[in-house]
Amino acid sequence: MTSSLTLGILADIAQNVSGSEKKKFGPLAYLKDAYKVIRYNKTYRIKVKYNGKTKSLRTKLLLITMTDTIGGMQALAPKAKVDDGLIRVYSLKEINLFNILFHLNKLRRGKFDDFLEMTHFDTDHLEILTHSKKKKDNPYSRIDGDKSDPLPLDIKVYRKALTTLVPKSE
Repeated sequence: MTSSLTLGILADIAQNVSGSEKKKFGPLAYLKDAYKVIRYNKTYRIKVKYNGKTKSLRTKLLLITMTDTIGGMQALAPKAKVDDGLIRVYSLKEINLFNILFHLNKLRRGKFDDFLEMTHFDTDHLEILTHSKKKKDNPYSRIDGDKSDPLPLDIKVYRKALTTLVPKSE
């Protein structure tokens, strides 16, 4: 099961980090490209199709999750269930570290009303397309931290397609 897909700043930072570098340096492996990517401050123009709607977005970071955690940490959708058949889509149009830190507790609880930089929706089918014809402006995605394809992407959730056994909690 895929638990997350990223596009934008996180995917750009991780694009050139090899598996051996991750193994050797851990999270520090990402620092070598982080400064360059953050300084460049790229915004991607994309189109998303979901729930019968089509939206054009300018995004620095697109994050898609299927659960309430990312990398083992509580994420932005505390009410998400692993088997609800939905993906959560978050688009951040600006990255203002102070504003993110200021709203962090609300974001972790899934409260986005005061955080105008964030667009959020849930769906079971998502198409992501690029507006640009230039290859350099076509963002790559990362699925669960691994390299993936450039746009376009077509993501569909097959609800209850797998049966999992979960031990009873005590």
